[in-house]
Amino acid sequence: MKILLAGLNSQYIHSNLALYYLKSSCRNGVPGVRVDIHEYTINDGLDLIKGQLFEQKPDIMALSCYIWNIEQVLEIVTDLKKVMKQTVFVLGGPEVSYETSRLMAEVPAIDFVIRGEGEVAFPLLVEYICTRQGDINDISGLVYRKGDGIIDRGMARSVDLTKDVPEFLDDYIDNLDSRILYYESSRGCPFNCSYCLSSLTQGVKYFPLDRVKEDLDLMIERGVKRVKFVDRTFNCHAQRFKSIVEHIINRGGQTSFHFEMAAHLLEDDAIELLKTAPVGMFQFEIGIQSTKSKTLKAINRTTDLLKIEDRVKRVKQTGKVRQYLDLIAGLPWEDYRRFKESFNFTYNLKPDKVHLGFLKLLKGSGLREEAFRHGYVFSQKPPYQVIENNYISYAEILRLKKVEDMVDKFY
Repeated sequence: MKILLAGLNSQYIHSNLALYYLKSSCRNGVPGVRVDIHEYTINDGLDLIKGQLFEQKPDIMALSCYIWNIEQVLEIVTDLKKVMKQTVFVLGGPEVSYETSRLMAEVPAIDFVIRGEGEVAFPLLVEYICTRQGDINDISGLVYRKGDGIIDRGMARSVDLTKDVPEFLDDYIDNLDSRILYYESSRGCPFNCSYCLSSLTQGVKYFPLDRVKEDLDLMIERGVKRVKFVDRTFNCHAQRFKSIVEHIINRGGQTSFHFEMAAHLLEDDAIELLKTAPVGMFQFEIGIQSTKSKTLKAINRTTDLLKIEDRVKRVKQTGKVRQYLDLIAGLPWEDYRRFKESFNFTYNLKPDKVHLGFLKLLKGSGLREEAFRHGYVFSQKPPYQVIENNYISYAEILRLKKVEDMVDKFY
């Protein structure tokens, strides 16, 4: 039995963490099963990708789906199923975890979808396909076909990060080349921002701290250049944050680490700790998003702008950490003139980078569910970007696109 895990990254410099999770989760499964990983980018020719995947002749082909690759993935699956009728096609990832039954009805080439976390569901599905033993309905998170109908088992049960995710890092680093290594020490988010899918899961769960530190040692020993933590709010647990940062500083090396941070949660002793770090070891990505209180309330975002301003300035004064500040145009209640205030607040903090993004109405997000309340018009194709709403016109969005271009090129 041969399983092929395939991913289409948005750029060559990126890599796909999810595929290595799934490969490691199959390690102790059905004997004789071989699992291979193939990574591409959305800029590679689809004919080339289809041809290489076809030549592998897998029994099961599983593809990872995101807003940047879903259209290409669906074309690949639709075309390959015509000439690989015996291959089982499985999709997973955030872009297929919502409105799933409708997607399967529209794309008959899809055999199975796993909704949500896949480290438990995927090896169980592989075992079922290989042996045809057991009850397929016992696999939570599975959506599959039965006769002319579609059965949806709901979202996959929550994965226990202390036991359900086997070690995977050696294999990941072996295939990394010079790309960014994506890593997570936790899943979930303590906040409930309604534009973000992390708001749909309750609470935060953590990988064991000893395991995280061992993984960090391996990354540094193996000379990984860039590590991007995908934890939604890396410093939500203050003591854990300081323990990991201190471990990295003490370990030394040439690896740089990127974290998504909530600046208002940074404590004084954490900032003092950062003063001991080598220049360039850490990068912080901090979401401002908006400075309008009514907007922040509408998107369920909890923050403290005075603390953000103070912490960003103090981190900047250390001279050790690069800071990237994010804004989102097109949020509720923020018109063009009011967005200028949010932009100026962020710009005047003089971070290393200002990222001006545009709201995406993601499948499953709370803001998409109530889009009608704010008159949202948005693209029906991924990435579902806002076109206009009750507060900002398309003409003003286009003007902000030019601002975004100028900021990216010249700031």
